[in-house]
Amino acid sequence: MTLHILNQKPDSDSFSKCLGVCLESDEIVLIEDAVEAAADESFCKLLTNTHHCYALDEHLAVKDITLPHNSHIKPISYIDFIELCAQKNPIVSW
Repeated sequence: MTLHILNQKPDSDSFSKCLGVCLESDEIVLIEDAVEAAADESFCKLLTNTHHCYALDEHLAVKDITLPHNSHIKPISYIDFIELCAQKNPIVSW
């Protein structure tokens, strides 16, 4: 199971390339500009239909993004992020 760390805006090439190679068993963490995808309903559906998806809570707060109650994107802390990275191999940053 691969952990994909996305830091690019949802309309970037890296974002679409990541989604193009992700397997169902892979997990995605949205950080920096990538958390903007959490505010877009179409991206939320695309990200969470087949993947476990997380977003750094501090980055969501900085961009003033509140996840809807029915969102399948799980907010995580930096500590959670570190623990997730320690558990997964390989890790790919986009």
